Amino acid sequence: MGNIMKRTPPHSIEAESSLLGACLLSEHISSEALSTLTFKDFYDLRHQTIFKSMEQLAQNGSTIDLVTVCGAFQDKLEQIGGAGYLASLTEVIPAPTGARSWAKIISKNATARTLIETASNVIEAAYSSQDIEQVIDDFGKIFVKQHGGAGKAVSASQIVDATLADIRNKIKSGNRLQGISSGFSELDRMTSGLSPSDLIVLAARPSMGKTALAVNIAVNAALAGHKVLVFSLEMKSQKLVERTVSSMARIPFSVILTGNLDARNLVCVEKIMETIKLLPLKIDDTASLSIGQVIARAKAESINGGVDLIVVDYLQLMSAKGQQSREREVAVISAGLKGLAKDFNIPVLALSQLNRGLENRTDRTPKLSDLRDSGAIEQDADLVLMLHRNKDAAPGTALHGKAELIIAKSRNGPTGSIYLKFEGQFCRFSDV
Repeated sequence: MGNIMKRTPPHSIEAESSLLGACLLSEHISSEALSTLTFKDFYDLRHQTIFKSMEQLAQNGSTIDLVTVCGAFQDKLEQIGGAGYLASLTEVIPAPTGARSWAKIISKNATARTLIETASNVIEAAYSSQDIEQVIDDFGKIFVKQHGGAGKAVSASQIVDATLADIRNKIKSGNRLQGISSGFSELDRMTSGLSPSDLIVLAARPSMGKTALAVNIAVNAALAGHKVLVFSLEMKSQKLVERTVSSMARIPFSVILTGNLDARNLVCVEKIMETIKLLPLKIDDTASLSIGQVIARAKAESINGGVDLIVVDYLQLMSAKGQQSREREVAVISAGLKGLAKDFNIPVLALSQLNRGLENRTDRTPKLSDLRDSGAIEQDADLVLMLHRNKDAAPGTALHGKAELIIAKSRNGPTGSIYLKFEGQFCRFSDV
């Protein structure tokens, strides 16, 4: 390990000098380079200084060429080796057409150096028992940035072509959903499914069944062939599987929990278990994960086999290091989950608690302002679902055995309420 740390960091002086020379000769090349690189991406300190001056000139609306860059340094040209060094950069360019290739080389080397530096910090933290979670958070953010987080503008022509192709595919297939089916027909009708890049928040008071509903949705998606990753910060993975067996087999959860099964039910449970074993479903039941750890683990799963849907149970059990208040911490977590959905282009279903003040109201039907700890959750979410059950509904009445699922916010569709059948003994929701 010591030998690795002593090695010269990845860099290419040739690529850096060639690109800088091309920038001095071509306004088009300098504009493109400034849109994809920063001065910190350069290894040579002289090249960092030169590119930084180009950034400042561009911000001031000035032309970038040999004369303006020289003038930007005034009497400090010795910092970069003098006017002679600047001029020499324009004389060693193999071919200006290689500018994009040089920029890619510079970016790749900068990423490698960043990863090496971050890995060094992880090693140092591990040896010194310092705050390793903060380093893991940083490492996760780097993953997202380097694998989809740093996008670029796309022309209207490209967007129109892709959109038209998508519409034609829907017409041809007969599938009117924009995303993954939740497994609940009325919910799918109002939301068009769990759409890619959407942050979906499912909120409820304690004991309303939000975990049961989230697991039902996750299993429905997995049964349809979608790869699902569940972060269960509150409940162990075995308990989630037991709930799933109860729901699918319609055997009371209490019976499965105690093992009080007769021979017929045991056979049924074993068959359901074999079905679950084949599902593209993974559960991470690590407690107290940070947003950085969730991003890093999601990225690892994405690389290993892909992820189509992420479920987080629940948002308030996550952490974000270095924040001054709990409200700010939840805001960072919420923004991180939205970024995760957008960068990976998949739906992220995050469960959320509601404020305790709701319990003191006569009408306990939840509303957006009841989301706990931060208004940022409401702001970041594309879809907010609020689960409500009237536990006092008497048998035989219209609301007995039913749950109201309130679509409190929908960025791309209508709001309103739907009703689901709730069978608490089976941890199961279904269409009415």
